Amino acid sequence: MVAGDEKIFTRMVVGKSSDKYDSVFYAGVGSPLNQKLSPRYADFLKEYGYYKADSAHRPSVLLTDNIAHDSVAILRAANPDIKEYTYVSVQRTLQRKTDGIIETAKNAVIDIIIPLIAVGQLCIAVGMLLKGIWVKLACIGSIIFLLSIPTGQDQHRFPALRQCKTLAPMQQKLQKIKT
Repeated sequence: MVAGDEKIFTRMVVGKSSDKYDSVFYAGVGSPLNQKLSPRYADFLKEYGYYKADSAHRPSVLLTDNIAHDSVAILRAANPDIKEYTYVSVQRTLQRKTDGIIETAKNAVIDIIIPLIAVGQLCIAVGMLLKGIWVKLACIGSIIFLLSIPTGQDQHRFPALRQCKTLAPMQQKLQKIKT
């Protein structure tokens, strides 16, 4: 893959913002405070799956406030594959997890369309309780709502109207027989 991101298409389609991050273990030299960052910078990095290396996990990333520091050279010699960043520059590599296409569509149905259907049903019910033109509008609204519900295998919009069109020739034949 380009730029080494093999999982991008999977994340775009089925990814969720609540997915866990791949764990990255880092060694720190210096302090993020020297680069005017928060004292809770380690907690910020945990949100992206970055954890301070310990005896069980070797660091794959080196974070420092000064790339030219002697300790950085020692760690670089001990771990030749380690990637080096300053506390500020590592922020360019961090990626926030977002919802993919499927999760976004599901949220749109649940959060937008279903409440809109409920509001429409409420308006129809209130219209039926009123008098005059409101009852007629509520009846028209309920007819449109019922006709738009897909039935059976025929999942088209307004299937009842489509069925009416297919019944029209039969109704004409019946009228000819009656006369």
